[in-house]
Amino acid sequence: MSILELCTSRGNEVGIVGFVSWCKLGFYEGDFGWGKPIWIAKPENRVCGFHLVDSADGNGTEVWIGLKEENMKLLEKNEHFVSYVSLSQDV
Repeated sequence: MSILELCTSRGNEVGIVGFVSWCKLGFYEGDFGWGKPIWIAKPENRVCGFHLVDSADGNGTEVWIGLKEENMKLLEKNEHFVSYVSLSQDV
């Protein structure tokens, strides 16, 4: 199943997908007096959206995905997708 298919609502021929990259913006370097953050997050309110963020250790990239619950379940069962990712955190 393609990204467009996952993001298109039933009966709606136009799928809107949001992609945002916060990589290399230095979010983990900010210190407001209580130390540097150990993890950053943003609440996802898009029906279909993707955010790329540097991992806390700087050695990888986190991808935050917002999909309808039934479409997320399909994606999590996709062997090709799962072979490339680590499903390590529910937010």
